[in-house]
Amino acid sequence: MAPARLKVVIIGGSVAGPTLCHTFASTNGLIDYTLLEGRDKFAPALGASILSMPNGARILDQSGLFDDLKRVGSEINTAITSKSDGEFLHKSEWPMLIRERLGYGIECFSRQNLLNVLHDRLEQKQKDKMFLNKRVFEIVDGDDAVTVRCADGSSYSGDIVIGADGIHSIVRKEMQRIAHQSKLGLMQVDEKGFFASKVDCKYTSPNIPRFTVADELRVIAEQGDFQFAPGVTLKMLFENTTQNTSLLALEEANFKYWSWGRMVCVGDSAHKMTPNIGQGGNQAIESAAALTNCLMEALSTSAQKPTLPALQAAFDKYQETRWERSKFFTNISGLTTRDHANAELHHTIRLLFMEPPSAESMTGCEGSGTWGCANFVKTAAFARPGLLDQGCLIMQVGV
Repeated sequence: MAPARLKVVIIGGSVAGPTLCHTFASTNGLIDYTLLEGRDKFAPALGASILSMPNGARILDQSGLFDDLKRVGSEINTAITSKSDGEFLHKSEWPMLIRERLGYGIECFSRQNLLNVLHDRLEQKQKDKMFLNKRVFEIVDGDDAVTVRCADGSSYSGDIVIGADGIHSIVRKEMQRIAHQSKLGLMQVDEKGFFASKVDCKYTSPNIPRFTVADELRVIAEQGDFQFAPGVTLKMLFENTTQNTSLLALEEANFKYWSWGRMVCVGDSAHKMTPNIGQGGNQAIESAAALTNCLMEALSTSAQKPTLPALQAAFDKYQETRWERSKFFTNISGLTTRDHANAELHHTIRLLFMEPPSAESMTGCEGSGTWGCANFVKTAAFARPGLLDQGCLIMQVGV
């Protein structure tokens, strides 16, 4: 195996972080990594369920994870939208149509089960590269390296730092701090991501509320009679669930700047979308693959370690590759959330009387162009039956 020519420090162990570890493992050792997670577990019992869509599944399939994921997931065949009294508004078999057209179905997981699959394979082979209880509080960005400092006194250095640490990203905050010091006000535009939901007003960062268990129980008490189907209420589902539950603010943002110096953001730290169409995790997976592609391209142009300008060019290409596609999903997710919440009259009218989005638009495979995805590379190993040669990113790494 060739010696590593790029040392990466990944901050965050949720979906984007371990996906990056798997894509870097496909580079024949050219990209080495260290992953730092602030919690005491890689797969805590936190968060809501998560969907695997074909565009994300194709990339995970290349890392040999797809079959393991299917064993812990439940495939969705029908999508139903209902009113509060249980009356069906729309019933569609678009999930089955997606499987027929793209070769992958829609799988639903608890977030914990998905993270277990992503991390188990890494811990078998790469355990010495992954660390828990590493809460980052400062990043020092230099001309030749970047250093991450943790609350426990430890520090880690590399050629680049990747922020896979979510909407409240410490990497993004440090990017903003350093950019503000070096070029006043450049990244202030990113400091006010916002979300809209059925709450008392619209909140902006950093004042987005964090809900407690007491808040969750209050919502169940107030809205427990909501019927998902005739005779099946929210309270019944809550009382009989075998999975953890959460009450979360539905944040959204598509940040203007994804990188600064030797730092770059992936997943929710770059493009946070609401969960109503199930694309948040899949877009994080796409971005992890796209960034890996761009870094591999930078490595291919020289036998030496990439210079800072070469890395910044790779970051710019990564954002350019992903910008339109992530913006599309942020917008359509936000629109769907507002429809479901009856945010305004026109949202209610759309929900009641208009057809839901097409199967193709749910995965971003509508039309013949790739509109912002990395190039599709068709390989026999991953051309599952029904796979269409359009619109979905597939990872191109390895030598």
